[in-house]
Amino acid sequence: MRDPIRYARFFLKRNFGSILTIIVLLLMIFASDSLRNVFFRPSNLVFVLRQLSVYLLVSCGLTFVILSGGIDISVGSTLSFAAMAAAVAVGTRGLPLGLGILSGLAAGIAIGALNGALISWMTIPPFIVTIATFSIFRGAAFLLSNGASVRVSVDGWDWLGKATLFGIPVCFFAALLIYVPAWILLNKTTFGKHIYAIGENPQAADFSGINVSKVRRIAYLLSGFSAGMAGVIAASRLSSVVPTSGYDYEIDALAAIVIGGTSIRGGSGRLSGTFFGCVLITVLASALMILTINSYWRFVIKGVVILVGVAIEFYRYRRKSGRAAPLN
Repeated sequence: MRDPIRYARFFLKRNFGSILTIIVLLLMIFASDSLRNVFFRPSNLVFVLRQLSVYLLVSCGLTFVILSGGIDISVGSTLSFAAMAAAVAVGTRGLPLGLGILSGLAAGIAIGALNGALISWMTIPPFIVTIATFSIFRGAAFLLSNGASVRVSVDGWDWLGKATLFGIPVCFFAALLIYVPAWILLNKTTFGKHIYAIGENPQAADFSGINVSKVRRIAYLLSGFSAGMAGVIAASRLSSVVPTSGYDYEIDALAAIVIGGTSIRGGSGRLSGTFFGCVLITVLASALMILTINSYWRFVIKGVVILVGVAIEFYRYRRKSGRAAPLN
């Protein structure tokens, strides 16, 4: 039988980010009477779950990329472009609803495939590639709609974004249908082990026979797919879709991942931590709105969260290795 004290220490160390997130969440919710009374209203909880669905999808795919030692700055632009692709296909071109959804997903997958190909085959640094595609597809979202909002009045368009099942938004179930297989893929398959190995030491992974290039391409493909799905859900919540719908989601997703305990250097982290990080980001946005605090504080708080999270990670690395941690 395991020593309970050693096991408890191992559990706390491995799940530190998730546990800290839960504690902060509880403190946030119960610190204010007005926040506590309004937050638990059914209408607000439905709103929170809808927003959480989008955050979770964007962050889920991005977690694979970061765990593999990469970065994807383009997820917000991917969301915007996928949302506009779906809206234009249905609202402007008159395509069936199913084809519109597939258009959004295809847009996300294509962007992810492009990022992965440029990074793995042309060996361009991930930051350079994804900041370029961030700009390209942010502009492409405006070009696709001629800079205007796209109105969609087709029956069933808003079902995914607004409908509820047993009082829970359908889009939250849709997000879980992506999250659960992603968790299994990362934790129960050889591919997941390869993701961690590449993030920890890509040279050693290559020497051990892992196809580093292929695994990285798949990671970016997953990031594009999940951001595309998030774009479809975000679009279906609106009757008039705007090309700015994905703004700042790259920062929100990165903050959620860092809060959840995933190392920005790669090789260490958990999707369960990302889930709780997304919950914290969503609750924070809802709390600021309920308390009528200037929403611009969100940007300040998220920036501080990312900086503190990275600083903690570097501190741990220095203590472990006895040297400064380079950020590639």
